[in-house]
Order: sequence, then C-alpha cells, then structure tokens
Amino acid sequence: MKQIVFLFVLIVFLTACGKLDGTDYRLKIKNNTAKYIYYYDIYTYPDTSIGEINIPRVKDNYEVKPNSENSIPTQVVWERIFENDLPSDTLSIFIFNEDVINEVPWDTVKVQYLVLKRYDLSLEDLKQMNWTITYP
Repeated sequence: MKQIVFLFVLIVFLTACGKLDGTDYRLKIKNNTAKYIYYYDIYTYPDTSIGEINIPRVKDNYEVKPNSENSIPTQVVWERIFENDLPSDTLSIFIFNEDVINEVPWDTVKVQYLVLKRYDLSLEDLKQMNWTITYP
C-alpha cells in the first residue's frame, strides 16, 4: 500500500513539474493588477532590445489575465537553457501594458521601448523567487 501511495505522489509531482510530457512549467508570471499584461522572454542579455516576435499578432500566447498567473512553458528544463542557450547567465522578461499591445504599432513599441518593466534574472534569482515573477 505504501508503494502505491508513493507512486501516486511521484506521478502527481512529475506531472505538476511537466516532467511526464517533457515540458517545464515552473517559471510563472503573476499579475497583481486589474488589467491584462503581456510578457516576452528573451535570451539575448546583455542585449536588452525588444526582440522580433510581434506580440500583438500572437498575444494570446503571452497574456496574463488580471490577478492571475501563467506559466512560461519550455520543452527543455530551465537549467539547461541557462547552461546552453543564453549568451550570459541572465534571462530577460519584458512586461507590456495591455493598452500598448492593443493600440500601438509593434515597431513603435520597439523603437520607443514601451516596456512596463524588464526583469533580468539569473537561475539563482529564479530559484530564490520560487520560479515566480510577480508584477508589480
């Protein structure tokens, strides 16, 4: 009986961490505002320019509803991304205002750097934050 309970707990844990389907869901954006926000994770630090993805065209993939949280899923565990995919040990997360995403042309957002907040985080930062980036 103990083995069955242990196996059940293990399956629940691995599913919650995304290990069974290969997706890592640990990193979350928590929105503590009454408006939608949009995020964009970018792997180019120390280059902090806004990347090429046109968020307004795919905004459903990057939105966080008011007073809720969303995961930033990745098919590779975050530790491996920090080891292999970043030019430095820092991940940048951009937060955008709902009105900016809905009303301002993306080229203008990029040129005028219309970012609500930018987080530049190391793997250790994320671990200390329990993998949750809280805005504001």
